[in-house]
Amino acid sequence: METNLLGTLRKASERTGGVFRGETAQDIAEEFLGRLELMDVEFDDDGRPSVVMVLSPQMIEHLSEIDTPELRQRADEVLEKKRREWLSRESRRRLAN
Repeated sequence: METNLLGTLRKASERTGGVFRGETAQDIAEEFLGRLELMDVEFDDDGRPSVVMVLSPQMIEHLSEIDTPELRQRADEVLEKKRREWLSRESRRRLAN
């Protein structure tokens, strides 16, 4: 079942442009941050982002190779922007009776 699920996710990702194509770890990091920019991100009551991404072991290895303070800072900046967008969306929502 896992194989079928992951195969289905891969096919859907390829059709929608969700597959990382970078050849170097730096390319992949740039793609990762770019994709994060495009996502709608939800936050929990404690302000933590709720982001789900399926990454291959190779992708995790590439990202861990360049896990630098600069990369984390850029990711934090993207998430802070997403937090502001989320707060704005939430403030416009109408509550049901």
